[in-house]
Amino acid sequence: MKRIVVLFVVLLGVLEANCEQFFTEVPFIGAMGERNWASGWTNFKPVTQEYPAANNELSGVISTNTTLYKQNTYLIKGNVYITNNATLYIEPGTIIRGDFETKGSLIVTKGCKLRALGTEKDPIVFTSNKPAGQRNMGDWGGIIILGKSKTNHKGGIGTMEGFLDPKLAVYGGTNTEDDSGVLKYVRIEFPGAKFNNKNELNGITLCGVGSGTIMENIQVTFSNDDSFEFFGGTVNAKNLLSFKCVDDDFDVANGYCGKLQFGIAVKDPSLTEKDITSSRAIEADSYANDDPNANQDSKPLTSCEFSNFSLISVEKANTGGKQLEQAVCQSNNASISLYNSTIIGYRYALFIKGFDTERNLMDGDIELENNIFIGCSNPIGSSNTANKDFNSWFVINSQSNKFIKTYQLTDITDPFNQQYPIFTTPKTSQLSTGANFEGLIVADSLRKGTFFDRVKYIGAFGTTDWTEKWSNFTPKTTPYPTGNTPVTGTLSGVINWTKDKVYILKGVVTLATGSKLNIAPGTIILGESASKGTLVISTNAVINAVGTANQPIVFTSDKPIDKRKEGDWGGIIIAGKAKVNGTSYMSTFENLPTPLKYGWDGKAEHSGNLKFVRIEFAGAKFQNVPLSGLTLLGLSSIDMAYVQVSYALGNSFEWSGGKANAKHIISYATNDDDFSINIGYSGFVQYALALRDPQLAELGKANGFESVSHPNESINYVNTKALFSNITIVGPKQNKSSQFNQNFNCALFLSKNSAISIYNSIFIGFPKGLQLDGPKVEFNAQSNLLNFRNNVIAGCDRALITSPNSEFNINQWFIDGKNRNLPNSTDVKLTAPFNYAKPNFVPLPDSPLLKIPSELVTAK
Repeated sequence: MKRIVVLFVVLLGVLEANCEQFFTEVPFIGAMGERNWASGWTNFKPVTQEYPAANNELSGVISTNTTLYKQNTYLIKGNVYITNNATLYIEPGTIIRGDFETKGSLIVTKGCKLRALGTEKDPIVFTSNKPAGQRNMGDWGGIIILGKSKTNHKGGIGTMEGFLDPKLAVYGGTNTEDDSGVLKYVRIEFPGAKFNNKNELNGITLCGVGSGTIMENIQVTFSNDDSFEFFGGTVNAKNLLSFKCVDDDFDVANGYCGKLQFGIAVKDPSLTEKDITSSRAIEADSYANDDPNANQDSKPLTSCEFSNFSLISVEKANTGGKQLEQAVCQSNNASISLYNSTIIGYRYALFIKGFDTERNLMDGDIELENNIFIGCSNPIGSSNTANKDFNSWFVINSQSNKFIKTYQLTDITDPFNQQYPIFTTPKTSQLSTGANFEGLIVADSLRKGTFFDRVKYIGAFGTTDWTEKWSNFTPKTTPYPTGNTPVTGTLSGVINWTKDKVYILKGVVTLATGSKLNIAPGTIILGESASKGTLVISTNAVINAVGTANQPIVFTSDKPIDKRKEGDWGGIIIAGKAKVNGTSYMSTFENLPTPLKYGWDGKAEHSGNLKFVRIEFAGAKFQNVPLSGLTLLGLSSIDMAYVQVSYALGNSFEWSGGKANAKHIISYATNDDDFSINIGYSGFVQYALALRDPQLAELGKANGFESVSHPNESINYVNTKALFSNITIVGPKQNKSSQFNQNFNCALFLSKNSAISIYNSIFIGFPKGLQLDGPKVEFNAQSNLLNFRNNVIAGCDRALITSPNSEFNINQWFIDGKNRNLPNSTDVKLTAPFNYAKPNFVPLPDSPLLKIPSELVTAK
């Protein structure tokens, strides 16, 4: 039986560092199916490759934003440091050579970025400066990136010692989402210069690098030490290839907690270290025995997931000698897990060192699921010779894995071809099917929580109308009772509002820090127009407004029928203490009589629940600036679902920083933006609906969706990088002859370094569709920091807009994202989206929203 998983499979693999689910579900075991992702950009014979001579030199310190161009060839002399929060940009096709005499090395210091964006046809190459035929392992240093993410060094801070300037060698911190840049389609050849008996570099060394960093399609060849080294951090990576390194292909230590998918490691026994059992495909430690800054109690422990790896030792079974005994070695309390992978030709597929690591295996912290071990003498070995039960344990507890003692290479096309090895999986191979991600996704979910539903349609609706019963599209004529219970000033302690009373907010009403407001289903709260009634939930306070579909909670105007209008009262403002894009991760909401501070880098807090809630006619002006219907300021979390904002004078929903998630939300007939996100918001939203009144856009440039990182584009402590999926936004233009307010602007307006992702959504009937405003936003789009995939834009006069004189090919980018542009709003075939009194957004049976492009479907 086939199970169809639509674009959310793709989405899970493209979330970069932002989404809690990272792994792309594929049917095959190992690093490749039939598609060869190593084709075109890799090089397996760099010894004889001709490279142009260097005509530019890099040395010393680079302290300002700098670009390396393809037309030049660069020579790294000595230690080259990127400092002062600068970014080094490298054009596709650029060649950088490392000097042998000075052991040239590139060091990206803490707070700086390396943006090396090669392409499949134009990879970026770091290589030796020696002539063809004379190159060897360790000809130059390598690449070191120092980030701000967590490590388990004392105080969370480590130092690369021995060959770097101590002042510039510091790494680590608390920002797990730290962004050190982008590396895509990059080759690193002949690195690993030796500085002394204890210090030699790796191909690429990642120290405390955060999940905001993107790493994809990277090859390290002939490294004199490890190919890829992770010292702590949370960075994720895909499509990594280690070819014939001396030591370990992938080395993780000091509390590394990331995710890695699609990796290849090939060993050459003549090039490995001669120390006993020293050269592994994967080596994992939580701390080093000789590290004075870490110990057995250091947290976090190294705990990461590898999926779809192909670890291949030699051409004949177990001929690599003792130095190639162990494919995966775990010690010092590490607990890495391996899924959907194949190990070929090692003596031990997994080797365990130390009682604490053995305990992790027995307790299930080390997971082995859906792997195939071929030509290995033993699936599991241990340094504890007294323990003889591991192989029996493997048979009993690891039924999803296969152990095939007979050595065979027919399952991979041609891995030892000396001219050009091919690692694809033939259709006849036992590796071509059988992958399973359920355990991996479940394990990931238990740790971090899942959010997105996997659905088979584009837009906010499938066949079910989730707006039924609780929503209201005619609030101007809905009778509400008169308020009988005034609420003023500051509320403290535990406050309970019940259905038998009608509450009226007089002026700004504040729920004090540490207090809790519980609102029963069916309760009505009126905002007094005369005093601009507004409800403010302070930091560390909790609101529990939990209605039901039959008894929603309603916040509305105190005015009578037919006299209600936008801006009659203030709205709801909830403040939290999560990070925002402001100085010291703090900001101030200035639009109230008393400014409201929010943000910080404090402990996560839960601000409560908003479910089946309607907010109508909000947006009163304070200091001549209208409020939004619902304003979420730096929230860590809030359970928010089935919330409708109607007739707001400002925005309907506004997220300023934080990471609060939401599902099933409605914006109806707002004046400004339906969904406004800014100041570093990084949460998730699924199933959002917006319907515009053609005449309501009084504030100028009304957008369906607006995203900025910060009003001041130079401030980017935390980029806005939220993820939205299954959004339906219906603009004012039903057809080409429709009359509407000329203040309407874009369905989506993305500006000021925004780096959001939008998937599986539809945007119809605006004058303009998607506008990428400014070079920084365009760069984010080119770098896959801003993703726009599997969406439909329809009935817009101009579907795609970039900045004046921009060279960014937005049309090709749009097509590459599998998006579609339809000429008319009616082409999406929704049931009745422009029926303003009783709209219906469910797609008709022949709607293109129900027809997912075949290339975006994975069948299992």
